[in-house]
This record gives sequence, structure tokens and C-alpha cells, in this order.
Amino acid sequence: MRRIALCLCCSLLALWSLGCDPCSTLADRICQCEDTEYLRQVCSQRVELQKQQRQPTDADKKACEAALKTCTCEALERQDLAACGFAR
Repeated sequence: MRRIALCLCCSLLALWSLGCDPCSTLADRICQCEDTEYLRQVCSQRVELQKQQRQPTDADKKACEAALKTCTCEALERQDLAACGFAR
């Protein structure tokens, strides 16, 4: 599960920006699925670094908003990447 969450987080990093938006919320949700506090902190730090590099587009925000409805830790554990906005 940890590996899946990390891969998703890395894939989403380019979408996050400063402030409260659907992509930031989705990133936080994915990071909270990490198995340990240390891994959650590492994930959050990566998100913060990427927030400084790129703002999400309106299309990115819509995709993140849609994923918020279905992306859960349980979905990640089942390897249901589509639930979090990704397909295999």
C-alpha cells in the first residue's frame, strides 16, 4: 500500500499549488494513507516542494475534484488507481 500511495503522490506532485484547492486536498488525503507518520511527513514535504513549482490548471483542479469523491485509503489498498484519478 505504501508503494502505491508513494507512486500516486509522485504522479500528482505536479498538480498541487498553494492554498486550499482540490489538488491540495487530494494530495493530503493520499499522504494520510501512508503507513507511518514518517512516510506521511515525507509525502507532505514532497507535496510542499512541488507546490512552489507549478500551479494546477482548471482542468487539473476538475480532475482532482472528481477524484476526491472516490479516492480513499481503501481504494489505494485495493490498487484501484482509477478511484484516485489514475488508470493503469
